[in-house]
Amino acid sequence: MADERRVRELQRRMKGQGLDAAVLLQPRDLFYYSGTSQPCNLLVPAEGEPVLFVRRAEGFVRDETWIGARDRGGSPRQLREALQQLGLHGGTLGLELDVVPYALVSKMASVLDSFTFVDVSPLVLEQRMVKDPEEIEWVRGATERFDLAHRTLLESIRPGVTEVELGSRIAKALIRDETEQVVFIRRWDDWLQPMGTVASGGNLVRISGHAHTVTGVGLGPALPWGPSGRALEPGDLVVVDNPLNYRGYHSDNTRTYVVGEASARQREVYRDLRHVQDEALRRVRPGVPVNELFLSAVDLVGQLGYAEAFQGFGDSQGRYLGHGVGLELDEIPVLDSQTDLPLQVNMVLAVECKFILPGFGAVFLEDTVVVRDEGAEILSRSDRGLAEVR
Repeated sequence: MADERRVRELQRRMKGQGLDAAVLLQPRDLFYYSGTSQPCNLLVPAEGEPVLFVRRAEGFVRDETWIGARDRGGSPRQLREALQQLGLHGGTLGLELDVVPYALVSKMASVLDSFTFVDVSPLVLEQRMVKDPEEIEWVRGATERFDLAHRTLLESIRPGVTEVELGSRIAKALIRDETEQVVFIRRWDDWLQPMGTVASGGNLVRISGHAHTVTGVGLGPALPWGPSGRALEPGDLVVVDNPLNYRGYHSDNTRTYVVGEASARQREVYRDLRHVQDEALRRVRPGVPVNELFLSAVDLVGQLGYAEAFQGFGDSQGRYLGHGVGLELDEIPVLDSQTDLPLQVNMVLAVECKFILPGFGAVFLEDTVVVRDEGAEILSRSDRGLAEVR
């Protein structure tokens, strides 16, 4: 899947930004360009051939990468020597400054002191934003496993079952079906359990952390989101946000359930949420600015009377409609009011809508979709209605 075309495209982008070379160390980026996520440093000059420095597991790297120019190590001194062999004795060097540890950046700066370091991650993430057909099929594979999780929940949700028990049943089914048990998130201070978020009843309006909205409360303050020991009760709303990783690629989907028969109010609120989600998906087309999706959704939410409950409430209210998905769970573009980037064919997006109302609970609907010429292709085959589990 990774091949020379990706490196050539990165080089084109680097030239446009005046970068003389880049060094990539982050495993997801390495995998994208080289085909391996083993410990390596990838040196990409703006012109010429890339060099892969192999720190460990050379046998694996040899089998996995297409890159012929390989060397052992990858210390700052070796990188300096390689740059000099390319005729680069100074200039602008790209590093993934959003994720590379400061100690490593500092060490490299002390050796490569004739170079100015800039953040190359925006160029990498912009390139990764539009998927190859093979990448889309891996995302589809992850979404098929969400459909398995959904079926498992329909068989498992009952009064007395705890959130943790639900999570364990999801995890058991997913592990058996070869789902990866790691969700890759680029932020250094964000992580999720393999089964994602399971929240019910009063836990639906207890929002913890700064990177989430519906969160659950977890088992304690060491990891205060995800499933708790709370037992389900008749009439409970249950939200399961189930990001999955299959062969390195993610999907992000959510469904809302009711323990038993839904009340008229629950059906009404969910019907309105589904309307917002359907309208957002209807607007997904190549060329449509990302912020137009968000602002249109906000306008409709206001007309329906949920402005104070959309994507959270109070100081925990989110200002987005979704995000890109791929080698990492949260990729660009962020579907918010600030991003005017036009949608492109083969972008993969998680479009998520939620109403969170204290005293009521929360309803949530999220789907992973591919931007196609004709509109949004929803990858999940699971019913998008409110699931009444009786």
